[in-house]
Amino acid sequence: MTALPLPRAARGRRMLPPAALAAIVVTLLPATACAAVTLDWTTANVFNSAAPTNTERTWLGHVTNPTPGSGARGSVTTSGGATITDPGGVAAAAVDGSSPRGVDELFTFAYPATGGLLDLQERSGTMEFEGVVSFVSPDPPNGHGFTITVEDPRIVLDGEGGGQLFANGSTGSTSAGATYDDSAAIWDLDFERSTWNVYADGTQTLSCIVPAIATAGHVFPAGSYPAGAGPNRTPNTFGSFELRIAGDEPNTAPRPVGGCAPEPDSDPDPEPGPQGPAGPAGPAGVAGPVGPIGPGGPKGDTGAKGDRGPRGRRGPRGLPGKVKKVARRTQVVRLARAPLGKRARSVRLVRSGEAIATGQLTGRVLRVTLRKGRKAKRLAGDYVVRAKGRAPIAIRIG
Repeated sequence: MTALPLPRAARGRRMLPPAALAAIVVTLLPATACAAVTLDWTTANVFNSAAPTNTERTWLGHVTNPTPGSGARGSVTTSGGATITDPGGVAAAAVDGSSPRGVDELFTFAYPATGGLLDLQERSGTMEFEGVVSFVSPDPPNGHGFTITVEDPRIVLDGEGGGQLFANGSTGSTSAGATYDDSAAIWDLDFERSTWNVYADGTQTLSCIVPAIATAGHVFPAGSYPAGAGPNRTPNTFGSFELRIAGDEPNTAPRPVGGCAPEPDSDPDPEPGPQGPAGPAGPAGVAGPVGPIGPGGPKGDTGAKGDRGPRGRRGPRGLPGKVKKVARRTQVVRLARAPLGKRARSVRLVRSGEAIATGQLTGRVLRVTLRKGRKAKRLAGDYVVRAKGRAPIAIRIG
């Protein structure tokens, strides 16, 4: 296994890392070396119905909510190599109704790596992990009656700053025994807030990988968790992911717990507020002396006026579409038809030659995330959708 040889001074360095630190490599042999890299899934154990809408309601908090009737009154366990760490950094057997609850009570589920390569310089590659995290709620009247597992996850980076997480497992009613496979992604992964950290014991982490539902209804109920769900709540409905490389030195301090700091409540680029009333006029100042008029400059040459060419024909109107959902910087547009078929394709949204956003076009559904530095406002107007190997597509969002 090749772990990134990051210098200690690299604490808090944001992506992209230098070319010398470009890849996390996990080989299949020896097997013991693979455990040095883990995928850590950290989430708050909170479900507070009295809190403001879309706050303090996580998936973990819902599963373990002990409230009769509204709560699922379930538990979360791990198997197959996956582990649980409680908010104090201590190994735990399960998370249930008796576990610590609150926005600061963070539990971490860790999956050890089994193989693959992630090139962080190019933001591309695939890495596989093993283990099972099981969310189980007993049948009514003691719970909501479901079993959902996330087994043997796989991370795929798309080479354009994003990625997806795939897995397989059980989903739905405890009695039906329904399953799902890794033919569709569970979550889209956003690396915009990710940071690279190095700890004193040599541990290295790529933290704050933000998940959002990629395929509605594939694992979680589509009515409660539609495409894009996750970042629309504070804290994130599904927490955050972190890639961790264990240090070579003994670590006597508590294991550092991952997660994302809350995003600022204020817009970093807010719209100006209304102008207040004008204040009273101040006293007039003393007039200064008038300076002399300088000499006039030479008259420039008059260039020859060229003939204007004929006006070209008006181009066809772009494919119409409407914004159906806005979640922070991610927006979902439904087009009038599917210009590239049903297959999901990575695309760029361009306006006046500038890339506005990147994302994915699946059938008629265009889901994009605005590029860093752009104001998070609703898309409207004429754009061009570009996909690798396909002709540009003009669309009009209204």
